Amino acid sequence: MAKIKGFFGKIKNAIISGFKGFGNFIKNHKKGTAVVVVILLAAGFMVGTDYVRRTKEEQKIREKYEIYKIPAYENIDINGMVTPRESKQYANPENNSLSDISVENGQEVNDGDLLFTTKDNSVIEQINVLKSQLTSLNSQKSRLSKNNKDNINNEAIASINAQISSVEAQISALNSSAYVKNTAPFAGKVYINDQNSTDMNTSFISLVSNEFFMKGYVSEDDLEKVQIDQTVSIKVNSSDKKMTGRISYVSDRPTTTKTKEMKDNLSYYEVDISFEDQEGLVNGFHVDADLEIVSNEYKVPTTAVLKSGDSAYVMKDLDGILKKQEVTIVKTGKNVTKIVTNLEPGDKILKHPDKSMKEGDAIPSAGLVDKSPKIDPEELKIPDVNGQIEE
Repeated sequence: MAKIKGFFGKIKNAIISGFKGFGNFIKNHKKGTAVVVVILLAAGFMVGTDYVRRTKEEQKIREKYEIYKIPAYENIDINGMVTPRESKQYANPENNSLSDISVENGQEVNDGDLLFTTKDNSVIEQINVLKSQLTSLNSQKSRLSKNNKDNINNEAIASINAQISSVEAQISALNSSAYVKNTAPFAGKVYINDQNSTDMNTSFISLVSNEFFMKGYVSEDDLEKVQIDQTVSIKVNSSDKKMTGRISYVSDRPTTTKTKEMKDNLSYYEVDISFEDQEGLVNGFHVDADLEIVSNEYKVPTTAVLKSGDSAYVMKDLDGILKKQEVTIVKTGKNVTKIVTNLEPGDKILKHPDKSMKEGDAIPSAGLVDKSPKIDPEELKIPDVNGQIEE
């Protein structure tokens, strides 16, 4: 510790000694010192002025070659649910008309398999009445046949036989409608619900297909961007499983369904999405679809677009070399212009080019640093002819 204190003491003494020596030099060489100070001040001023000048030049270069990066393609999020492609609900039979159930809860069935049989009680009553008539006619016929001496009752017996044939025909016709066999109209899984429910609106058997699709919704803002056969990326929320799908249907009627993701001031439209793979899908699971809108239409700063006669172009930064990229102007706004071009997301264009720039010119090193501020999305909204901002 003593050695350390001694070391710092020596440094302190040396500094004090240096200042004293410099002070003595100033006293003994006042005129020379003034000259040195003036020279130092002049040199400092010149260095400072040159630094400011170079800084301003570099700033001008940076501003002149400030870039705007073409953003990624627009993505539309579609929230939805895994839904059976087909489903059928069978109402609870009235008045104890259920005759027989031929399936079990959760059973897989094929198209045409018998599900259950019902009976029409009113038809059954008619059949029972006819059977009573048939029994009576047969009794009459039996009595007449026993007492038919000398064939005196042949005509009466013939009449009864005709009546018997008529009643039997009626019974046969009614039998075909008395019992109705209900078969599966498609392959799927059967769910047997509460048969003791008194609610006649409750189905007692549900048939759900094994093929699923995604039922989702898009707002009126995105409706025109969604087209049949577009490919989407799908994520199952519960498992984070990634899947691929294809848009199979887009409704043109607003839905009355409301979810927490829907805004009150917008209408929403149903969109059906077919799954590429049915494996692991569960009825009712929530899923999100991501639709990438690939388009050659972009919104860029208006200052980035230069006109040459009837054509227009932007200057693209191609690895430090300028390249002229022709564009078609769709709509011009004060701050933003909508263009159609072969540019792709990630491409860099100059935000403030001028007509003195030529294709093949090298971008100065000071301009290669991306100092451009991020574009506020609000700046990318173009006023319409009435001055209203385009959403």
